[in-house]
Amino acid sequence: MADLSPADQALIDHYLESGEDGPGEGSWIVAAPMTVEEAQARLLGPSPRRATDADQEGMENAELSAYAFLQVGDGVVAYEDTGFADPPKRLLAALSAGGAVSAVATDNIEAMTRFGYARDGEIVFDAFELAFVDSLNEVPAEVRDLAALAWEGDDDDAETNDWFAVAMAMCEKVTGIRATAAVRDVEDWYVVPLPWGAAEDD
Repeated sequence: MADLSPADQALIDHYLESGEDGPGEGSWIVAAPMTVEEAQARLLGPSPRRATDADQEGMENAELSAYAFLQVGDGVVAYEDTGFADPPKRLLAALSAGGAVSAVATDNIEAMTRFGYARDGEIVFDAFELAFVDSLNEVPAEVRDLAALAWEGDDDDAETNDWFAVAMAMCEKVTGIRATAAVRDVEDWYVVPLPWGAAEDD
């Protein structure tokens, strides 16, 4: 691969090699420092609604989805399984308020891979087609070497077509929190509309 730092190489190796034990298709949100309660309130409001059996029909009809939240060290990992319920930019920014960092990576059946992150209430970078930004110079320097692995530039010289692994590695780099598949085993899930604020970011 490209001349990555040892830390970046370790990050991308982890997500490329994690297989079924690693993050899979869906929307992943990572934030730190933060508690689950803080993350839920910032993303879903003060009284998030738990998903119930009655919501199943709405989920099957692609009207609803749901997030699970898991404390990981001093940060939070949140997950939903469609890849179409990633948060609008305003909520990604709000999640990072007060000196936190938040990041999102999504992967769905349409092969659309988003990566975005915010710091201290402001969006730093957000691309809904990570591999197809016009120039790598659009990507912040702190994650540019990782982004280069998946970038489909003029020479089609991407080193991996696993854009999602690259997005997840960048999420971990900016937040310091490793996404874990254990979030799927959380008992309580919280309803979000599907899609979630899609028109806001057009």
